Amino acid sequence: MKTKGIAIVEISGGLGNQLFQLGAARLLTRSFATVYLDFTPNVINPKRKNEVIEFSKALGFPLVQNSLVIRKILAKLRLTRIEHHFRREDLVTEKSNFSIPTAINSKRKVRFRGYWQNIECAKAIREEVRSWIT
Repeated sequence: MKTKGIAIVEISGGLGNQLFQLGAARLLTRSFATVYLDFTPNVINPKRKNEVIEFSKALGFPLVQNSLVIRKILAKLRLTRIEHHFRREDLVTEKSNFSIPTAINSKRKVRFRGYWQNIECAKAIREEVRSWIT
């Protein structure tokens, strides 16, 4: 059963992590009315690139439009863990390796932060990725 809520999945790390996070977002579309992707963690980190941004557009995910200035200031001050309070969001972080993102009931937006390296996340987008490669 879908909630009327909004989920935001942070996309970060390298290509493999980003693909698992896209799979997690696809899984969350079963529980949330709208699932947004937030690519700003990799924009802030100069060592990383957003390699799956075109894939995410092909999947039809809307993107979060954040102020990079504010995110960079919070990153410099090491306040990225509490920024969701300012945005009035609930935060779900990956508790252990290889877990699946689980929807929570909330009247606020729910932000998912983690790599979500679980086979179920990979299966959620397997056919789309296969069609892109072939």
